[in-house]
Amino acid sequence: MLRRPFVLACAGTACSGIASARPCAGPDLGRLSGLPLDGALREFRDLAAAAAGLPLTERLVFVNTAINRRVDYASDAEQFGADVWLTPLETLALGRGDCEDMAIAKFFVLLAADTPPDSLRLLYAIRRSPQTPGCAEPHLLALARQPFVDPLALDVINLNPLLVPLSWRDDLEPVLSFDCHRLWAGVQGTVRDDAAARLHRWRDLLQRVDAQRAG
Repeated sequence: MLRRPFVLACAGTACSGIASARPCAGPDLGRLSGLPLDGALREFRDLAAAAAGLPLTERLVFVNTAINRRVDYASDAEQFGADVWLTPLETLALGRGDCEDMAIAKFFVLLAADTPPDSLRLLYAIRRSPQTPGCAEPHLLALARQPFVDPLALDVINLNPLLVPLSWRDDLEPVLSFDCHRLWAGVQGTVRDDAAARLHRWRDLLQRVDAQRAG
C-alpha cells in the first residue's frame, strides 16, 4: 500500500519508499519464493494473448476488467505487515493485491500484448475521494493511450468497464509517472530521472520480473 505523498527531490520517504533509490527496511520476500508461479505464468500469457488480438482501446478495457476481476483487494499490512510491490506473476498466484499490485499487473500484461511501450505508464497520484472530504491518500494506477495525450486511467477504483481520460478524474492529483526506464514529473512534465535508479522498489521489482521470466 502507498501511504504518504513525497517531494520528488527528497532522498527518502516516510512510507513506501517510492521516491528513494536508497534501500529501506521492508518485509522478507522469502515468503513469496514458494508461490506456484507456473500456473500464474500460463494465466499471464493467456491474458496477454487474448488482449493482443484486440484494438488498443478494447485491449485496455479487457485488461483492466480482467485484472480487477481476478485480484481481490488486500492491503500490504494485511498480507505482509509492510509495503511490498508484487510482480504480475506473484499477484496472479496470490489472487490478492493492493492498488499498485493491480496497476503493475495491468502494465506488464499490456506490454506482453505488444502494446507500444511509449503508450504505457504507471502514475503515482494523491487521491481525494468525494466520499471522504479532506482525506488524501496516495494511489497508483496504470495509464495508457496512443499518442500519450490525456491518457486513459486503468484503475481499481470506480469499477466501471468504460475507461475515462485522466482529465476526468478530479479526485486525482498526479505527482509522477514512470515506465520501465523513465520517470516524469506529473504526467506531461519533463523527464526527471531514470525510474529504476530513483525508485528502489521499482528497481527491485524489475529484477524479480526478469528472474521469473528466466524461470
